[in-house]
Formats: sequence, structure tokens, C-alpha cells
Amino acid sequence: MGRLAVRLNISTLVAVGGREAACMELGARNEGSWGEESVLVSDADAAIGLLRERVRPGDVVLVKASRSIGLERVAEALLAETVDGASS
Repeated sequence: MGRLAVRLNISTLVAVGGREAACMELGARNEGSWGEESVLVSDADAAIGLLRERVRPGDVVLVKASRSIGLERVAEALLAETVDGASS
């Protein structure tokens, strides 16, 4: 998935979790001369904090994961901020 993100010109990959996430992030970094960024964070709360700092109006965020990691909370947090007008 990390390699595919690079090939699709995704500007930032935030991988969340343990071993599988680390492999995804490493795949992105190893894909070649990717001028963008890949980040590995430990859990959904860390992802929420990172995205709150970085997401700007007009950005598109794709949240893809199993529920076992709890990434639905990431989507809910971002959507709540958009609806509340706190950020986009």
C-alpha cells in the first residue's frame, strides 16, 4: 500500500499501528525518489493530532484501515471539525 500511495502521487501517507503500518510506511519510503512524506504513528489519537496540525481547507483525506485500530475515530474527528467550522 505504501508503494502504491507513492505511485498515485499521494502527498502524505500516515500509517497507523504496529508491524503492518510500519511495513506500509517503509514501502512508501523505499519506492524511490518520492518528494513527499510518509509518517508512522502508534495509534488513532496520534493520527488525529498529526492531521489536525496538517490538514488544510481543500485537502482530501482517505482513512483506510480495520476497525481494530480504531481509525473510525480519526474520520469522526476530522468530520466533526469540518461540521463545527473549526477546520476543514
